Amino acid sequence: MHGGGFAQGAKEELCPEAGMLAKRGFVAVTINYRLGWSLKARLRRKWDSTFSMAIYRSVQDSKAAMRFLLDRASRYGIDTSWIFIGGQSAGAVAALYATYYKQTNWDKDFPWLKEKLGSIDNSSNRLKENYTVKGVLDMWGGMRDTTNISGQDASQTEILIFHGSADSIVSYTKSNNPERLGMGGYFIAQRYKHLGGYYELNTKINGGHGEDFSDVFITERMGAFFKSLFLGNFKSEEYATILKKGIDKKDAKNVQVLKIGAHP
Repeated sequence: MHGGGFAQGAKEELCPEAGMLAKRGFVAVTINYRLGWSLKARLRRKWDSTFSMAIYRSVQDSKAAMRFLLDRASRYGIDTSWIFIGGQSAGAVAALYATYYKQTNWDKDFPWLKEKLGSIDNSSNRLKENYTVKGVLDMWGGMRDTTNISGQDASQTEILIFHGSADSIVSYTKSNNPERLGMGGYFIAQRYKHLGGYYELNTKINGGHGEDFSDVFITERMGAFFKSLFLGNFKSEEYATILKKGIDKKDAKNVQVLKIGAHP
């Protein structure tokens, strides 16, 4: 799923990555989801009711797209036992919420959303296809609260994370502004570590909001990550590369916490 802050973007933006994945033997799909929320809130980077609605709609649409694809699995050659979901920026946020936030989580935090927009599981179409997400691709996304990742989630769904430590849009660690997407790639990885789930964290030290990761690098890691799940030989790893010489104190602290491996 494409990025764009839930205000812009389109499925065509991820066609190159989808094409590279297809060449590696995957059925790769890029989708649109409904966009739009308060311009005033966007300019202030404020979490408000319209932002909550934007995320909720993206979850509804991603789930509807998944049901549509599974309904046509034989036509597209989809192995329904191996479903992965992911995206960049806002698309990553949508993927994270679609995977880890159940309707009960939404009803607890935002009880008015279901009444206004309907359930997350029956919007846009009435198909009843059931599926389990085996892997999540999080490219510089974030969540409001990582405690919504349950032990069951961590045990049945592996996650591949890419995030820059100097990301000023979605915090790599934890935002000082509680109204924004509070917890980024680092804290999501630590939640998985705490729960004993399998994950891979790729950190670009001093990197920004995604622009410092190449499409080829990401696609190669995606292919290797997903195929390791097929083969059952996956293990948790944390990698980091430095974008520029010199690391400020905040980044150095993060590096000390990370167990860095030598990336091939």
